[in-house]
Amino acid sequence: MSEREAIDFYDRYRPQGVVGLPKYAQLREALLAAINDGYWGPGTQLPNESTLATITPFSLGTVQKALRELVDSKRIVRRHGHGTFVAEAAVPMMSPMHLRFEDDEGNVLPIYAAVVGQESGLDGQLWADKLGANVRNVAKVDRVFTVGEGFHCFSHFFIDGDRFPAFAEAEMLDFAGANFKALLYSRYNVSIHELIQKLRVERFPDDVCNQLELDEGTVGVVLEFHAMSLMGQPLYFQEAFIPANGYRLRLEANLEP
Repeated sequence: MSEREAIDFYDRYRPQGVVGLPKYAQLREALLAAINDGYWGPGTQLPNESTLATITPFSLGTVQKALRELVDSKRIVRRHGHGTFVAEAAVPMMSPMHLRFEDDEGNVLPIYAAVVGQESGLDGQLWADKLGANVRNVAKVDRVFTVGEGFHCFSHFFIDGDRFPAFAEAEMLDFAGANFKALLYSRYNVSIHELIQKLRVERFPDDVCNQLELDEGTVGVVLEFHAMSLMGQPLYFQEAFIPANGYRLRLEANLEP
């Protein structure tokens, strides 16, 4: 989108009658109006933060706060290294096996997955202890999970890219609501027989803090998931980074496909 087109956006959608409305909320409402009107459709990349600060009467900090609110409400998504995009229709993950948080009444909260990064061709020898000595090509998928009313956690997912090439395909970036357990079963007729879970508490890496918009050096829980087949072969290894939150986490696994 050209800067001229972006300027047209604010001229067209700037809110009227905004006396007393905070500046970040004014911009948020303008962006929402444009999205709801189809000016920016699902999957469309938004102007970057500096451009929005240039073409609107708002500071960079105000722009960032407005965008954070739209991310929390799942109207836009951020893909690290790629930009900010209008979200596809939010689809909760069906029958999640991991990260099953519950409310005070014991109800499992809906969880939404967004793929924010993907790599393939990683050296299998670096993951021999997790995925097996014969793995040569490892695929990695990074996801941000939104739980309930806006609590976020992050995960790295590693799998044999030669045996399960779907996880290395470009379309994975747009696989809304991806349930990897279901994908393994539907595409490869592979079921998880055993799940080994381990927990550690540590300082999150800087890239994780960046994805979750946490202060550098934030300490939280890291859950490891090591999925095994019926024959005892490793299927995948996943680690989830969970910051402090007010929910309980169910640790039993739903292994049914």
